[in-house]
Amino acid sequence: MGVLCEASPGLEYLSFRTVCEWMHCFSRASKAMPHAVSVWWTGNVVEVGEVQIDFGQYKAFLHQILDHLEQHIVQEVLFGVYTLANLEGLYDISNLKELSPEDDVVGNGIFLDIQNSMLQNPASTAFLISLQKRHLLGISITKQGLVHFGLKRCLQWLNDIDKAVSLLMPLCHVLNGPLGRMTKQAALRATNTESTTQALVFEWQARTGGFQSGYHKSAHITGDHKDILRLVPYHVWVLLYTLIQIV
Repeated sequence: MGVLCEASPGLEYLSFRTVCEWMHCFSRASKAMPHAVSVWWTGNVVEVGEVQIDFGQYKAFLHQILDHLEQHIVQEVLFGVYTLANLEGLYDISNLKELSPEDDVVGNGIFLDIQNSMLQNPASTAFLISLQKRHLLGISITKQGLVHFGLKRCLQWLNDIDKAVSLLMPLCHVLNGPLGRMTKQAALRATNTESTTQALVFEWQARTGGFQSGYHKSAHITGDHKDILRLVPYHVWVLLYTLIQIV
């Protein structure tokens, strides 16, 4: 199959479908081998059957995607209102704190304070006010105080947000985040609920955030739950925080 990175699609096509195809290639190569699966390292290349990954190319590919994604979010989603450095200065993203020191409090988390009955998000409100002042998205306010948006421009903006998410979530997966199954990711909760624990956490010692899970396949047999912490690089975390908290 050659070096996997050489066969990788363009940036605009990176998706969970691509990740799943990679996983399928590895599974197919493993099952086709007549002996126990072996992983071989030769210099900076790892081989599983006929599949090869050159980690030098792989790292360069991921950096390229990250740079492309950051540029897309700053220019097309934030409209240049903020840079990532601006957001770090405003919201101290590398030193986030939970709303409550107690882990089991309903509504506790590092994002939206759902203990606030108004469900206000000051960071997102400030961003929308900045957009209105710059006359972006066709935002206008009537004499009655109603907010109007330009339909065509907003549809394009929503499409740009969707593109950002479709690039970011595979990056979270391949860089130590949650499994590449969107059905499971859709069930993740940003804050504690009465029946589930927050899945998005911040680890102050690592100065980055990630995903926390208590699920494992033998839990229904043993009755035991594991705390599985998957931290992503800060560059990925700040983009995730931006899309959830600011946008």
